[in-house]
Amino acid sequence: MCLKNPTWTDYRPLFTTEDEWTLVKYIMLVISPFQFRTLWMSKWQTVTPFNIITLSENIFNHMDVVINAVAKKKTQ
Repeated sequence: MCLKNPTWTDYRPLFTTEDEWTLVKYIMLVISPFQFRTLWMSKWQTVTPFNIITLSENIFNHMDVVINAVAKKKTQ
């Protein structure tokens, strides 16, 4: 398909739908603590088992909260 003078309607199938934006929002909610904790951990001089256990517990607790929240709002 060759478009000589494309208009915005030609690209309409590529636009993000409301459902897709909702999914993006959920994904960002899930991954944002990973980014924060990764940046936070990169500033440490030394890494100890205690730090790793604490970090892992925080991430797992976050994942439990997210899983419970998403289970209430299932999308197809």
